[in-house]
Amino acid sequence: MGLNIINHYKYQLNYDEIQMPIIAIKAIKQQALAKAISTIERDKQGIVTKSDPLLTQFASHESICSIDVVINERLDNMAKAVNDYYAKRYNGSKWKDLTMFHKESSRANAEHINTKLYLLGLKAVETQNTATHEGVSKEKYEELLVENIELLSKVEHLRWNAFHYLNGWKYATERDNNKKFHNCLTEWDNLSEKDKQKDRDTLINIPQILEEGGYQLVKI
Repeated sequence: MGLNIINHYKYQLNYDEIQMPIIAIKAIKQQALAKAISTIERDKQGIVTKSDPLLTQFASHESICSIDVVINERLDNMAKAVNDYYAKRYNGSKWKDLTMFHKESSRANAEHINTKLYLLGLKAVETQNTATHEGVSKEKYEELLVENIELLSKVEHLRWNAFHYLNGWKYATERDNNKKFHNCLTEWDNLSEKDKQKDRDTLINIPQILEEGGYQLVKI
């Protein structure tokens, strides 16, 4: 189905005039889909027949139930770094004082990092496994980010919206946590500059989050 959606956007609509979405597929089995995503095949008309780099996956048991996540708590370490940054900058709560919803929000933020890095031609690898990769300095990351920060900030806002919608939140002009109403559940262009900056800050803070989780930036 994901391939069909990509075909529709690229070849049935005017591809030059639209922003191509990234298609996320829920895939319990990681290995087969990972192979498909990494290999691109098209038919004679250029239609995607097997895979596309715009495909990405989530909900893989192999990644969620890995030793790194369950035992080493790498995801939680990165999620804590996400929350610590926001807590210091926006006078938020410490990790131990967060509700389960807000902990899950930070985890979702951390888990989406590699998707945003992919769009910069980067990925995160464990610090001890960087010998065979070309590392990326913080300065180089910032240089790449400057050119793409608005696009990636919009991607981050879409991710944030999706997380809240999936957890039963709705848009309202006034925020009410008890009723699950939030005034930021809207399009990017409707956000205040202050709220847009929060999404930009998420991207700016990625190297620090990765370091806290035991990862480093490398080129794909």
